[in-house]
Amino acid sequence: MRKHMKLLLPLVCILLMTGCKSKEKIDLSGIHTTEAQTVERESLADPSAESTKAPDISMEADKNTAPSVAANMETYTNNKVSIQYPVVSNLSDSAIQEEVNALLKANALRAIEGLGADESKDTISVKAQVVSINRRRITVTYEGTFNADGAAHPVNLFYSNTVDMESAGNLGLSDYADPYTVAGYIASGDYKFAEGTKVSESDLRAGLKGTVESYYEMLKKADFTGTTEGFPEVFSYEKQGTIYISLPVVHALGDYALIVYSPDNK
Repeated sequence: MRKHMKLLLPLVCILLMTGCKSKEKIDLSGIHTTEAQTVERESLADPSAESTKAPDISMEADKNTAPSVAANMETYTNNKVSIQYPVVSNLSDSAIQEEVNALLKANALRAIEGLGADESKDTISVKAQVVSINRRRITVTYEGTFNADGAAHPVNLFYSNTVDMESAGNLGLSDYADPYTVAGYIASGDYKFAEGTKVSESDLRAGLKGTVESYYEMLKKADFTGTTEGFPEVFSYEKQGTIYISLPVVHALGDYALIVYSPDNK
């Protein structure tokens, strides 16, 4: 028995030692595989995060450095004729900008032809005001006087022009209101006048006695949206959601009345 024991002991030790070494290798192998996968995920995540931030910074820089659209006043003069008009700058499309400026000037000077003025004798004095301007549109009002040579008194002038900055085209009343609805509003007499009206409001109301149909015919031809010749009787423009409409009245009442059409009094 003792002899067999002596022979078995070395064999048991060898088996035990072999088993320990095998187990140790499996455990180490598992640890290394897990750590490698974690490191790989982190290394992929960092470049991805950087590439997402870069375009935002670039876009913000472009936005902050882009110049704002602007308008400066120039004046057409010929003998006793003086008419201001705006010149737009900083539009992204130089060709459209040139068309917009040509249209603005042409419309401002249409008062000369529309009034039948003789530039060698008559007097016209008109000042322009930019009511609003952005990259989509510009709205301008013109106010002044026309005095025909030898006339007893000057005629008061008021007209307006809204130009689409993207298409270089004229906009008018029908682009921001329904002319027939506005005609009904005016015919009802339940309207307000713009602030600063110099003539008695009761007298102005008495001078505005048209029907829905007559006002509708006038409003359909409002602004510089139809023919490129002549001069419209009615002008309109929009400012911060409120629409202003210029209607002709007799000279004793100031030649025109400026009516306000807004959500508060429709």
